[in-house]
Amino acid sequence: MPKAAAKGRRAFSIMRWILGFGRHALVLEPPELKAAVEAEAEGILARSRGAREEGKNVYAGKKPKETSAAAKRVRV
Repeated sequence: MPKAAAKGRRAFSIMRWILGFGRHALVLEPPELKAAVEAEAEGILARSRGAREEGKNVYAGKKPKETSAAAKRVRV
């Protein structure tokens, strides 16, 4: 695999890992990674808003699971 492809794949993996933290994620540097994560987050938000405006279910046919009272108390 060429070095550029490996570097791109690694950056994508890091970006996905960061996005896994959701609203708790904060990327400070490098600027390229920060811009990529911001663009991805904006795309997610735009898609979600667009679906809601059209009256579509943003969960693609699946309702979110109900969280038990015990699980709500344990959340950090």
